[in-house]
Amino acid sequence: MNWMKQIFARRRLYRDLSEEMRQHLDEKADALRQEGMSREEAKAAAHRAFGNLRSLKESGREPWQWPTIESFFFDIRYAFRQLRRQPCFTIVAILILGIGVGANTAVFSVIATILLEPLPFRAPERLTWIINQDSQGLSGRTSTVATYEALTKMRSFEEMTIYEAFFARSSYKLTVDADPDRVSGVMIPANFFPFLGVAPLIGRTFTDEECRQNGPGAVVLGHGLWERRYSSDPGVIGR
Repeated sequence: MNWMKQIFARRRLYRDLSEEMRQHLDEKADALRQEGMSREEAKAAAHRAFGNLRSLKESGREPWQWPTIESFFFDIRYAFRQLRRQPCFTIVAILILGIGVGANTAVFSVIATILLEPLPFRAPERLTWIINQDSQGLSGRTSTVATYEALTKMRSFEEMTIYEAFFARSSYKLTVDADPDRVSGVMIPANFFPFLGVAPLIGRTFTDEECRQNGPGAVVLGHGLWERRYSSDPGVIGR
């Protein structure tokens, strides 16, 4: 018998099983009555001989069942019945569940972005971030030009650049083409963008001359600032 026939014929099979067990009980009781027992005594003795009928029926039905799946759907139906009887509790439960799912989704998105997805740079698996440590083993981000130049002479690294290790992040006043605005920025060397394999969306990156002391002034706008202040206008170059 295939599983489709089991599904549609299950109730008939259950009835047949119950009827067959009843017949066996009656036959056992009749045999005991012929030995001299009364009807009640024979019936009770037959039941004792068979054991727990409910347990026997459940065991006999197992070949036609999928216990794990059926238990799961039974639990679902029971949960919905309980929630329908208590609407206030249901609303609170749904709100808590929604908040929990939203919080987990947000946390996973952050973890996936920071830890799971590769960095959007050239050969991110080959990048190393060097942080100084003092004599007590405490980490710090400050360095000196001398330290940077000494590291560039080492053969342990193919190429090096510097970012926020020496040139501290600063706050600047932007006053061109609109009301003054306070923005944050950081000074970087000319090889910073080529080192990471990152190209600007429009325009160009810094030249060596612009990165020298007292060289020509130049800035590269972040994408967020370009969208917010200049409405993604490509004509901002040179202004």
